[in-house]
Amino acid sequence: MPSYAECVATILQQADQPLSLDELLDQVGELREVGAGARTAASRALTHLFQAVPVSRDRYGWLPKLVTGSYIRHPLSDHEVKRGFLMLDELEHAAFFPEFFQDHARSKRAIRINLLDGPSLSGTAYVERRTWSLHLGEEFAHWVDRLGGTGNDCIIIHADDAVQGEYTLRLQPHEMRDLDELKERNFQLAMAAEAIVREDRRQRALVPTWDLAAGLLARGIYQSTTPPDEVHAVLYHFSQLVLEEGEGYKLEPEQKRRIERLTPHRNDRNHDAVDSAMRFLGWLEKDGDEPTEDWLDVFAEADLDDIDDFGAEEEYCNAYLRYLDRVSMAEPGAETLSHRDFHLVAAELEYMLALEQEFDDLLPDQIDRKLMLAERLLLDPEAISNEDLDIPDNPDYDDPPFWEN
Repeated sequence: MPSYAECVATILQQADQPLSLDELLDQVGELREVGAGARTAASRALTHLFQAVPVSRDRYGWLPKLVTGSYIRHPLSDHEVKRGFLMLDELEHAAFFPEFFQDHARSKRAIRINLLDGPSLSGTAYVERRTWSLHLGEEFAHWVDRLGGTGNDCIIIHADDAVQGEYTLRLQPHEMRDLDELKERNFQLAMAAEAIVREDRRQRALVPTWDLAAGLLARGIYQSTTPPDEVHAVLYHFSQLVLEEGEGYKLEPEQKRRIERLTPHRNDRNHDAVDSAMRFLGWLEKDGDEPTEDWLDVFAEADLDDIDDFGAEEEYCNAYLRYLDRVSMAEPGAETLSHRDFHLVAAELEYMLALEQEFDDLLPDQIDRKLMLAERLLLDPEAISNEDLDIPDNPDYDDPPFWEN
């Protein structure tokens, strides 16, 4: 006789639409004998099965069927383009390999990737830089290069049939983004994530990131052809959720958190950056003046449509903004270097690269130092561009020094 978990999994996989617990129980009775504890057993099975995802308070669907039709935005990095892979966050991992989070074991599933205006190829899961990734190989790298793609562009992933493992990837140049619609989609994602955490039926101290990702996919947040930005970055900048030690999210509704998130990094030296962000938005007077109103009161009354996507971005150079993006992708919520400290590290790395170029080699301890500096900036030491370090392509003595950027 099949277990309740086996029955629930079979029923949801075959269902044309999400089912309520009562509807599930009716069909479980057709597969096995049910007793007085059937409702509790079926509810326990729903909790145990990662792919059995609530789409509302009392309706459940099977994740691969719910993922089908979704669009997911993946910001490319130069390293991914060069090596032919996509580094997966939890949401992308759940979309490509939904069975993985049942026991967090390597998935043997091979998926089919159709590159728009390009070849079809097989994709498999593997670990790159201690992070689960989708290996695509040289054909993917050549496809991106042929289309003129760079680490500043995005890949739009479409789940053609997640049950069968069929996906289509298309390249979206950075300048082709619809910023107004993207902002709206980001706010929708943030509100949906807050609702999922608030309504967590197990009332956990925090909701694991993979459960939150499955819930977002199940609720149709990614069915729009304009998908939101990367989930961790959106939740960091637009929601009241806090990522705890990289494991899961909890609500932290204090309005002060929203003010802190107007700046790209958070540490004890952030007060000047917060001031700059608030002045940039017109909520404080000029330097040296007292604030016109209490910050919290001003923020509470502010129209979110008037807030720029990331607040004080114009305060920083492009190289530093790319560094912040790399951190938000690789280690969401991690403390970052300040703008000044970033340039101190970048300047030393630039010096090491110049020595290596001039002498065609470095001493062993210098090589170690170069690798350490590159790792601190989350750069591939073999693929560092001038833009990564804010170095002009044709340096001129009339250019301002990096510390004045």
